[in-house]
Amino acid sequence: MAGSQLYHLQVRKAELDAESSQLLNEVSVLEAENKSLETELIYLSDPQRLILEAKAQFNYAEPGEKLIVVVPKKH
Repeated sequence: MAGSQLYHLQVRKAELDAESSQLLNEVSVLEAENKSLETELIYLSDPQRLILEAKAQFNYAEPGEKLIVVVPKKH
């Protein structure tokens, strides 16, 4: 009886160790993502950088600016 309980405890410990390892890996990934997002937030906190990103990603043009869109040839 005690041997059976000990076996089940060891199996459960192994399961919990594996789960703990997986969660620690997820924490590492999320911490890296968080650091990246914090860096981007700091970068975009400058209004001039935010305008540059808007121009680059969304073809934003300020009043009075002209926008030229270059479309590559199809082969």
